[in-house]
Amino acid sequence: MMDDPTMIHAPQSCILLVEGDPAQRQSLEEILCVHAFKVVSCKNATETLTSLSQDLFDVMVIDLHLPDMAEDLFLREIGPYFKKIPTVVNTGLGSYETAKKALNLGAVAYVDKTDHPDRLIHHVHRAANLGLRRQKQVLEEHLDGLFRLSLDPICIIDLQSLRFVRVNPAFERILGYREAEWLGRPFFCFTHPDDAERTEALIKEKLEQGEKVIDLENRYCCKDGSYRWLNWACQPQSNLKLIYAVGRDVTASMQASISLHIERDRAEMYLDIVSAIIVALDLGQRVILINRKGCDILGAPRDWIMGKKWFDTFVPDIDRERTEQAFCQILKGNVKPAEYVENRIVNAQGQVRLIAWHNMILRDSVGSIIGAIGSGQDITEQRNKEVKLRASEEKYRALVNSLQERVWIIDADSKTSYVNQPMSNMLGYSVDDMMGKYLFDFMDDDAKKLANQKIENRKKGEKAVHEFEFTHKDGRRINTVLDTAPIMDEQGNFKGAIAGVIDVTQLKLTQRQLLNYQERLKSLTSKITLTEERLKQMISRKLHDGICQSLALTRMNLVTLTRDMDDPSLRERLAEITRSLSCILTESRSLTNQLSFPALNVLGLVKATEYWLRDEIQAKYGLCTSFSDDGLEKPLGQDLRAVLFRCIRELLNNIIEHAQARHVTIAICRKGQDVCIQVTDDGIGFDLQSADVTISGYGILSIQESMERLGGCLEIITGKGLGCSVTLKAPLALIVQDDQIGAQPQ
Repeated sequence: MMDDPTMIHAPQSCILLVEGDPAQRQSLEEILCVHAFKVVSCKNATETLTSLSQDLFDVMVIDLHLPDMAEDLFLREIGPYFKKIPTVVNTGLGSYETAKKALNLGAVAYVDKTDHPDRLIHHVHRAANLGLRRQKQVLEEHLDGLFRLSLDPICIIDLQSLRFVRVNPAFERILGYREAEWLGRPFFCFTHPDDAERTEALIKEKLEQGEKVIDLENRYCCKDGSYRWLNWACQPQSNLKLIYAVGRDVTASMQASISLHIERDRAEMYLDIVSAIIVALDLGQRVILINRKGCDILGAPRDWIMGKKWFDTFVPDIDRERTEQAFCQILKGNVKPAEYVENRIVNAQGQVRLIAWHNMILRDSVGSIIGAIGSGQDITEQRNKEVKLRASEEKYRALVNSLQERVWIIDADSKTSYVNQPMSNMLGYSVDDMMGKYLFDFMDDDAKKLANQKIENRKKGEKAVHEFEFTHKDGRRINTVLDTAPIMDEQGNFKGAIAGVIDVTQLKLTQRQLLNYQERLKSLTSKITLTEERLKQMISRKLHDGICQSLALTRMNLVTLTRDMDDPSLRERLAEITRSLSCILTESRSLTNQLSFPALNVLGLVKATEYWLRDEIQAKYGLCTSFSDDGLEKPLGQDLRAVLFRCIRELLNNIIEHAQARHVTIAICRKGQDVCIQVTDDGIGFDLQSADVTISGYGILSIQESMERLGGCLEIITGKGLGCSVTLKAPLALIVQDDQIGAQPQ
């Protein structure tokens, strides 16, 4: 198969080749290298997953049948990469069903290993080009997204005519004109007349000479008639005759400069309305500024406070030396240690208050230090509450530490503020190791995303019990159940969360083992069922082809012998023997049909079902029957055909025994890659929700399990007095095994 001549080839694409067979792997690697591909090959699933986690590949060519991992499991592990990396499945004959699953997960194509190598190369080229187109599309979408999402104006201008070629939505947001009003018009139509000449000169001097321009400031007219200042960075593209420009709205900063002088005059007025104490001291430690809040805290009028030595008048004796040393450090320019401090003051009434200060240096116009200014909050009451709260917390911690339950508390920043010994032991750490650490330090990336969601719910005040997975110090995963609740302050603000933690790792392990046992049991049951069907078919075939034919031949011989016999008594005895043989033959044929309908393998499912409905159900039981088939091809494997026919017979037997129906309809059709068989009756129906269908003899659960083992399903629509409609759906066998070729009727 030759490559499509219209296809754009992607040389030097990096191919991840996964092939379990050494000879096949070497052959494919040589073929891909000949076609200018860079190849990284893997011989098993472990190497493949490791390579995908470490390298970036353009295309994957994978064999799903690998020595160290089952096909379905390997497909689940590698399936998420199909959306990112174009994948070609190079499959053998027996791996068709898994290959089909790979296509459903997003693989580009599958190629049979028996096909000519050119077919594989063709699909690899197609996958590589698909990857390039995806990358190009993503890049263009990103660039267009950045262009449109930018808060700053971005435009493209024709270098010769200086007309706008393209503008982003920020132009309309900032200046008010719609995009269509900009395109095709010279930018001088929008610039301030006083800026036009200066801007034009700069374009001719630099941009037309191929030089970029930074910090070009000019004013643009808004649609409402006002002007805004824009600062531009421009880059010419001489080969395209274009100018790319990115702007920044600096109107606010320009206006801020003007407003600065006005605000400075208002600053002193504002000092009197702030809720913090503002105090300024000169080099002699004298008060040179105090606001109204400061006067209230100190309990004295402004005139009395001004000029007083601060440390001698308003600082307790026990704190005076330490605070004076801190003030001296500020005057030396070393403000860092005293930038935020807490110390006590004494007001005019002798009351001691605790103040939290923020300090900074005061300088004159030449930069010399002339004093210091501080802003303080009275935290006396707050600190008293904290002391009481701390005492209460100590009692609480002592109580929790005595418990054996695991407890974990985080603060508003998700840092561990408390954890008890059982909790730290569960993760393999000491209590000191966990204190102060982020909650996210004890989980993997997937768990971090879930934890963020849960914390957001706690911030809303929600309580919850949910499962979560932590990472042990040695790397093991610990499955837990968390009973979590938020911690709120008096104003309803989120302060953290508390959780009671239960280790359910062993329980999860037991559940997984139980699921594995169940899957193995289902697989074994499926094999037993198929073996039973095959055994019935073999016995039926032996009865039909051997015993029944021998009995029929013997009966024919007896009939002939009876006609030739002259003795009436002997002829009567032979006739009696002939009648007995006829009964035995009838019973044998009935047994043959009960075991496995012989015509099924000859006529196929559709014709055998039609025959059975007409000759076995309608003829024997007097029911009115209808049958329909859409005529589409329905390739079915021998085992699938036998199980479906058995299910149809069992449904018909149920109708005869329980439904009290007068009419039965069977419709067979193909829907996509599935065969659908609908069996409908007009009988009494039953309550599907409350009926014990197994005990009452309907056998619905048995049919349902059979369909599920085939990869199909069972759907029932019924009700008391409403009749019953049962639909069997099973996947078609699109790849027929070698031993079934030529003997696969519908």
